[in-house]
Amino acid sequence: MSSLICFDFNDWKYSVRGQNKLTIYKLHLDKDVGHRLRKWPMDSFPDGKYLVFIGTHSFNETHMSRLMKSVNTLFNRFADDAVLHWTILGKELRKQNSYIALMLFEPL
Repeated sequence: MSSLICFDFNDWKYSVRGQNKLTIYKLHLDKDVGHRLRKWPMDSFPDGKYLVFIGTHSFNETHMSRLMKSVNTLFNRFADDAVLHWTILGKELRKQNSYIALMLFEPL
């Protein structure tokens, strides 16, 4: 699986290129996010393209360590040949607005 943590317009163009079915999932970040990420009804497709966006309320080391452990449960669900782009919003959000979102581009 190839991945990027820095997402830009060229990555967007690559992700949307071709004919795809787009599915979007979004979860509020809270203490149960790891459990809920394991239950997401997403499928991983060969040659699938995925965009993961994270908007968090804190960048402190303890919070980010816990968050990334949860996010890794999601990353482990992708096929080996999947293309994954992900980014973390560079601004702290209010706690009630923090989220993780996944855009899944399924080839038609």
